[in-house]
Amino acid sequence: MVVSLKTALCEVQNEKAFQQEMFNHLPVAVFVKNSDDGKYIFWNTTSEQIYNRVTSEVIGKTARELFPDAMAKEIEAQDFQTLIHGRCAVNKKSYRLLNSECLFHIVTVLIPDSAGSPRYILGMAQDLTGETASVKLDLLFSITRSDILNQLSIIMNSLERAQLKNSDSALQAFFDNTIGSVESIRNQIGFFRWLQDHGIVSPKWHHVSHSFEHATTLLPVHKIDICSEMDDFEIYADPLLPRVFYNLLENSLKHGGSVLTRIRLSARLSDDFLHLIYEDNGHGISPDEKQIIFEFRQGSETSMDLFLVREILGFTGIMIIETGEMGKGVRFEIIVPAGKYRLKNG
Repeated sequence: MVVSLKTALCEVQNEKAFQQEMFNHLPVAVFVKNSDDGKYIFWNTTSEQIYNRVTSEVIGKTARELFPDAMAKEIEAQDFQTLIHGRCAVNKKSYRLLNSECLFHIVTVLIPDSAGSPRYILGMAQDLTGETASVKLDLLFSITRSDILNQLSIIMNSLERAQLKNSDSALQAFFDNTIGSVESIRNQIGFFRWLQDHGIVSPKWHHVSHSFEHATTLLPVHKIDICSEMDDFEIYADPLLPRVFYNLLENSLKHGGSVLTRIRLSARLSDDFLHLIYEDNGHGISPDEKQIIFEFRQGSETSMDLFLVREILGFTGIMIIETGEMGKGVRFEIIVPAGKYRLKNG
């Protein structure tokens, strides 16, 4: 009996050692914490490398005891969402560790006990810092290519109609109708080339109104009244910020309908947050669509555009929500946290 117990104990210890070694060799951070008090009970080698905290410092401590206050609050917010929904994913959340900007993809999952009560939170994190440039370039190229093809389609359709009429006035109408599409293509290519020359990895301070005005130059010819009504705010965001505004503007032009005549960008301060308010007077978005408009759905141009908007803003921890009313137009709120906005020269 004693020999059997020793053998069983040895097998258990060997199994635990194997599991520990297996998790230590994974190329992603793996950690486990108690769901009630948030104290870490497991921390693999990749976690040590990504978070710059060795296992002996982490085990038995909470995020508040280990990380800067802002980072700890974000971790606690993610844990709260995990407890409510059973799972939480944060795409490319930005943290500042070792005085450098790191981009992570983090997934946390709730692990219940045998009675179904919350017991542990299992988390996995992948450092995407080195992949960011390639990911964003691929994504931007894909969207830019789609936009250019759409504009070429408009030009070809206009040309076909002009050929059918076969008159000087029809050809003149063709040139009048397509000059905006040609100008949009030129601006799109120029913007993409500028990003390639200047780099699209590191976030920087952007003058919001200037970025918005830059985005309007990428649009084809239109008759919509577009303006920015705000103070000289700057926000710390991804270099693709003008693309965020362009996608919102293009979304309005595509889906606002014949009632669309006006688009406004404004700002307000609330607590420690800056809210950038993008509004149009088009058809708006139905309540059912509000829940899924930022999700990527195959074959949906709107979902691809707004998915890109959310991802670009998320690179620096900025959120976007839609708070408009159906029939009164869209209302996107871009929520910028403290430390990520300032008044120009302020």
